[in-house]
Parts: sequence; structure tokens; C-alpha cells
Amino acid sequence: MPQNDVRDQVKHALAEIVREMLAARQDIQIPGLGSFRIVHHAATRMRAKQGDMEFIPPRNEIEFTPQA
Repeated sequence: MPQNDVRDQVKHALAEIVREMLAARQDIQIPGLGSFRIVHHAATRMRAKQGDMEFIPPRNEIEFTPQA
């Protein structure tokens, strides 16, 4: 099996594991790379340029912190 195929398989397997763990709301630490976690942002209201109020719905974001 060519080396590029093995790299692609490892990369896809790692991405799938990260997706599954984040979907289960688990933090992930990968030695030598960093950590992933879900951060929840509450709904907010802010004033738009025209003076109207703008609603920003709640959301979850993935946060990555590289290993120092």
C-alpha cells in the first residue's frame, strides 16, 4: 500500500474519532497536537448599524488549543 494512502486513511480515521467524541460532548487531547472542545455561546442581542436590534442565536463552536 502506498504511503500516501496510509496517511489519508489515518487522517480520515482521526477526523472521524474527533467528530464522534465532540458529538458526545467529550473533550479530546491529542499528545503532540493539542486539544479540542465544544464551547457554547449563549444567544445575544446587539444593535445593528441602522439602529435595529439584531438577534444572534445560541451556538456551539469547536475550539482547538495547540499544544505548547
